[in-house]
Amino acid sequence: MERVSLVFGGSILAPAQLDPDFLTRVADSLTTWAKDRQLFVVVGGGAPARGHIQAARAAGVAEELLDRIGIAATRLNAQTLACILRKRGADVNLEIPHSTAQAIRFAQQHTIVVMGGSNPGHSTDHVAVELAVEAGCDRFVNATNVAGVYTRDPAKHKDAQFKPKLTFEELLGIIEERAWTAAGAPGVMDGPATVLLAKNAVPTCVVDGRDLANLGKAITGQAFQGTRIEGPKVKL
Repeated sequence: MERVSLVFGGSILAPAQLDPDFLTRVADSLTTWAKDRQLFVVVGGGAPARGHIQAARAAGVAEELLDRIGIAATRLNAQTLACILRKRGADVNLEIPHSTAQAIRFAQQHTIVVMGGSNPGHSTDHVAVELAVEAGCDRFVNATNVAGVYTRDPAKHKDAQFKPKLTFEELLGIIEERAWTAAGAPGVMDGPATVLLAKNAVPTCVVDGRDLANLGKAITGQAFQGTRIEGPKVKL
């Protein structure tokens, strides 16, 4: 059976005000997509993570501990999605994995496996890429809040250019910071996740996760609107 690793940016599923109608539509879509494939779904921290991290950072909390706060938020978001999925009839885990190894074990029992963050020092992007590599997924899909990969942050730079297709070498040229920087940092993909993708050359789709019809095309291997990243492995 085909396997797909999907990461939902926290801003998509967990904005400042949760949208139960959208979450239900996401759950129904995931259930449909999982009829012909196994899905690993990783959920970001979103507004809950950012709010608590900002408060703790202002109080002088160390960065590694801030990461733990963010991970807790991602796990809460993952639990919420998993419960809605189960309510909608999906074959999904209710116990949220603490590691990618545990998630892969859960895949022996469920067609959809949902999780949040794992360990301090990387984002949920990295967790989803780890799953893609370790579970031998056919593709990795990054559902974010922009149309795909740009040369610069389109929210801050009007001259940002959209890239519909990239090699992993070109992606590394755009996302230059390869180390983990800070808990809750925004961005289409973090450095460690990009490096892991490039080293393993996992076929990658970056799409706007708010457009579920288009997201479904990326997940099911059809032509989609967004950025497709392919090519040979990069030696780093």
